[in-house]
Amino acid sequence: MNSLPDRPRRCLNRVGGVSLGLVIALAAACAERQLPDVPTGAQADRRLLALGQQALDARDWNTARTWFRQLLDSYPRSQFAGDARLGIADTYNNQRGAQNALLAATEYRDYLTFFPNHPRADYAQYQIAFGHFERRRSADRDQEDTRLAAEEFQKLLELYPNSRYAAEARTRLATCENDLATSLLLKAEFYQDIRRWCRGAIPRLEEILEAHPGFDRIAEVRARLAQALTDCERENEALVHYQRLVEEHPDSEHTVGARERIREILARASTPDNERR
Repeated sequence: MNSLPDRPRRCLNRVGGVSLGLVIALAAACAERQLPDVPTGAQADRRLLALGQQALDARDWNTARTWFRQLLDSYPRSQFAGDARLGIADTYNNQRGAQNALLAATEYRDYLTFFPNHPRADYAQYQIAFGHFERRRSADRDQEDTRLAAEEFQKLLELYPNSRYAAEARTRLATCENDLATSLLLKAEFYQDIRRWCRGAIPRLEEILEAHPGFDRIAEVRARLAQALTDCERENEALVHYQRLVEEHPDSEHTVGARERIREILARASTPDNERR
């Protein structure tokens, strides 16, 4: 069985040429901070888990990891091995910091790989998703973490539909979807309003309708898409979106203008080509 380092001896090794009294005093101080002996015998794995959890609750991250890893090294087939690996992930997650966040995500993923049916698997999946959620950026910046958060929350809902984290996952997933749609809308606005390039706006607006139908500005998206299609001389397609805008969002601020555009398009369609000339 692996044993924990002999801390008094390690401390003594560091103080090579100092006086004997100082060495003795330092050894005594180190001994006072020495970790308890490694549990052995019956239920040693249970006691190791308890020690790790106690250190985790006390926010002593390194000590907690030491106990959890001792359990995994000494009792890899223990019924508590999954809890120990999850505990290691929690130490990194709670310790915070960019590097620790990456380590936590790796540990949570390893936990799910080795213990996919563990009772707390949904918790690990939620923590992976939430880690990306916390790192997401504003809609005018790169949306990689937002996209990954949405994917991981969706995975949680698919794999663990009855999870205690399902309701919160749905709420945060909706936030991610809204952020992703807002990012696309900002790009579409740039092409449509600044560059005056309808072909640059159309695919981004279409992507919002297809990928983010619950977007809270969906009426504006339809109105913009219809206008962009009109500008690109695709009035028949624009008419469909104006009509759906009127039908699905009758109270929208964009509906009055949509009705007027419908009348104009239908009037042009019913006018013979020679009269339009």
